[in-house]
Amino acid sequence: MVDSGAIFSAIRKGLVMDISIGGYILMLTSLILSFCVLLRGVQYGKYIRFLNLIFLCITFFIVVGDFELYRHWGFHVDSTPLFYLQTPKDAFASVSVWLLVSLLVAIALLIFSFDYLFKKHILVRLNKITWGKLYYFPVMLFVTACMIIPIRGGLKLAPLNPGAMYFHENIYVNHIAINPVWNLMYSLKKMDDLKRDYDVVSNDEMTVIKDSLFHESKSFKRVVTKERPNVVLILLESFSAKTIEVLGGAKGVTPNINRFSQEGILFEHMYACGNRSDKGIPAVLSAYPCNPGNSILRYPAKSEKLPCLAKDFSKMGYNTTFYYGGDVNFANIRQYVTTGGFDSIVVDEDFDPKFNTSKWGVHDGVMFDRFFSDMKAEKKPFFKMVFTLSSHEPFDVPMETVIKGSGDGAKYLNSVYYTDKCLGDFIEKSRASDMWDNTLFIMIADHGVRLPDNDLVSDPKCFKIPMLWMGGVLDSKENVSTYSNQMDLARTLLCQLNADNKDYKFSRNLFADEVEGFSFYTYNDGLGFINDSICSIFDNTSGKYIDKHKSKELRGRALLQCFYDDFKNR
Repeated sequence: MVDSGAIFSAIRKGLVMDISIGGYILMLTSLILSFCVLLRGVQYGKYIRFLNLIFLCITFFIVVGDFELYRHWGFHVDSTPLFYLQTPKDAFASVSVWLLVSLLVAIALLIFSFDYLFKKHILVRLNKITWGKLYYFPVMLFVTACMIIPIRGGLKLAPLNPGAMYFHENIYVNHIAINPVWNLMYSLKKMDDLKRDYDVVSNDEMTVIKDSLFHESKSFKRVVTKERPNVVLILLESFSAKTIEVLGGAKGVTPNINRFSQEGILFEHMYACGNRSDKGIPAVLSAYPCNPGNSILRYPAKSEKLPCLAKDFSKMGYNTTFYYGGDVNFANIRQYVTTGGFDSIVVDEDFDPKFNTSKWGVHDGVMFDRFFSDMKAEKKPFFKMVFTLSSHEPFDVPMETVIKGSGDGAKYLNSVYYTDKCLGDFIEKSRASDMWDNTLFIMIADHGVRLPDNDLVSDPKCFKIPMLWMGGVLDSKENVSTYSNQMDLARTLLCQLNADNKDYKFSRNLFADEVEGFSFYTYNDGLGFINDSICSIFDNTSGKYIDKHKSKELRGRALLQCFYDDFKNR
């Protein structure tokens, strides 16, 4: 049972979406009034009433229809019905005539009732305004422009998205907060992302290619000495191999990671799946690939069905917590981590406002201090994930500039240096604590970046990232040379813990005695496929392999076909 407090909290949170819809309506209304006030003798009421009737019809068709659709689907109306309406006979085959009539009657009654109230209480007042005054025009334009604030959901950096409504472990409570009209508009805006065609081989050929690439032996090397260690996952914002000397990057930017790489397990050929955090997070936690131009986090009905490491650790009796110093509503991250099984979430709002000094939120130094303090207080085995943010543009960090320069490249390197410093302090404090001998620390970047050299968006250098394992539970210090992706973390980790990992079908155990090494990434509308002998880059927009990389490797395109089919059908 859901307590009434949770329901009221959902209603309160949902007001933001309701106000956003009101902002859209008022923006159009005030824009019309902006020009109407210039015309003498015009009765504004009839125009506003006509506009009001249109909004009433649209709103009640969506809201009333959503009541019935939600009962069957378990999620709010989105663009999905449009796919079914391509065959209207089939779409309405399961709808009884009585139900259809009842819904139409309900819609008609609601429209009539609200229109009656409008005419009685609002229209008579509007009709009293019969001529315009010139100075009203800029005032109304200003009011129109101000509607962008409620439309975006306030003045926060992240615009409103469905994930902002997710706050409760019960998914249906979260759904109470979502406005169906807003949700449909959001879904329609993203609908074109589901119409792409990446088919290049038959389904049978695609399956053969996929199975061969993800084949691995059952035997593998064990590097973790304990079956149920604490696990700390540190997701490093925008960290690139280009900033890490031991991976061939710039010198002096990440001295701590360079030093730690001699003490743990460094994965030399790890690649990000995409170029955005909302693509990297599900790649790391759910072993889910990135598709060009979109992220599964934009589709809550799909992302909430993904496997997630937090769920698996919860099943093993771990406490699970997600830490992020910024606005977790950004890019639907809240929805994903909430439905992904994290017991609790620590975000910018959980800190004293005096620490919220970054454009994105709380800087990494403050976050790591809180993170370490919470670790020490844990009584049970824990799985904790911290997502850093200080190395995100505008790269403004609270320290004296170490890497000089005024350009974005230098600022980026300086911010990476700051986070590496914070990371180093955190690791050293952990090493000196009782937790060290029973904890596995995993550091991996969230996505690739073009900086500091502004490489081409398709260049493999943009996607090569660090992954480093260390901690007292490791009995191995080595470099892993297998070409790999962020997605491989899930299966590799769970195999070390003898945990079930069958749901991670796009992940490989990198410690398997026999494993096919390859890396795969997507950018805009293209892909890269790399192993120890091939570097194949294909641009879908042009339908051509990029000249710089001559290899016309079909397996990368077949993988994209496989991944995209899974995304569409999920």
